[in-house]
Amino acid sequence: MKILFICDDNRTSSVLAANYFQHLCKQNDLAEEVHVASAGIQIEEDTSTPKKIFDVISGLGIVLESHTPRQINAELIAESDSIIVMNNTELEFISSNFTDATDKCRLILSLLASDQELDSPQEDDIATYEQCFLTMMPALAELLDRIKRSRQ
Repeated sequence: MKILFICDDNRTSSVLAANYFQHLCKQNDLAEEVHVASAGIQIEEDTSTPKKIFDVISGLGIVLESHTPRQINAELIAESDSIIVMNNTELEFISSNFTDATDKCRLILSLLASDQELDSPQEDDIATYEQCFLTMMPALAELLDRIKRSRQ
C-alpha cells in the first residue's frame, strides 16, 4: 500500500504527516507493507523545510535529517493507493489536474468524520507547527487503525 500526503508547498504539514505516519507504521510492524511519501502542489524554487519542523518531529524520537520539497506529478498520483490532503485547495487541485485520482483522495481530518481543513502553517513559529502536528495526530492514528483492521 502506498500513501501520499500532500500540502501546499511540501515543507511543513505533509512532511510532518508523512514522517509521523511512517513512524507509526514502523512501531506497528507495517513498514514493509505501507510506503509513505509526500509532495506539494506549489513548490517554489530554492525552498527548504524549516528547521523547526525537524525540532517538532524529533521530540517524538523521529529523526528527520533532511527533506527536499517535491512537486506533485502524475507518476506519484498513479502509484499511490491513497492520497491524503490537508485542505480543500489541495483537494480541488487534485480533482482538477488528476481527475482519475479523485476517488482515492481525502481530507486528513475527514478520517475523524470532520469537514474541517488543516491549513499549512504560515508562520515560522514552533508553537504553530506543534499545533498543526497535534491536530493531525489523531487522524493519522485513525488511518493506521483502519489499515490494521483491513489486514485482519
